[in-house]
Amino acid sequence: MSNKKKILVIQKVHEKGMELINNHPDFDVEVTDDVSVENLKAKIKDCDGASIRIDRGGDARRAGIPGRGRF
Repeated sequence: MSNKKKILVIQKVHEKGMELINNHPDFDVEVTDDVSVENLKAKIKDCDGASIRIDRGGDARRAGIPGRGRF
């Protein structure tokens, strides 16, 4: 039996981050770009942890939403 922790990466992160996660000996990693509620409910129920990509405003800027994009 494996002692690896199952990690769900919700939307792929920067390649350096993915490299760290994928190379961790104690993690079994799954990546999903499907952020629908149905998909996330199905996938996350069997996971020990999750990583969620946070857009620092790029999508908001591209959509023309004023005042967004800075924290």
